[in-house]
Amino acid sequence: MLTASSFDQEPTDVFALGVMLSWLKAGSPPFCEARKTDPLYRAILEGKIDKFWSAHSNTKTIHGPDFYSEDFKVFIMRWVIGPESRNEIQN
Repeated sequence: MLTASSFDQEPTDVFALGVMLSWLKAGSPPFCEARKTDPLYRAILEGKIDKFWSAHSNTKTIHGPDFYSEDFKVFIMRWVIGPESRNEIQN
């Protein structure tokens, strides 16, 4: 069991915020589960950001290839990439 003293909650909160912001924009979650077995989440973990956005911008989706601006893509990735590179919340 994780206790408050053994768990750094901030990176998790920042990650969750990034997921929610992406979800609000798209109307669907950016991936099914935050697990290595999820192909879209694994693309983020492996730094295959183009693969991640390609899957979301595929012309077969309801959004189409121009739905996500480059600024939005950079913004969201700052929230969901690995904890060591994630945005931090300043007091």
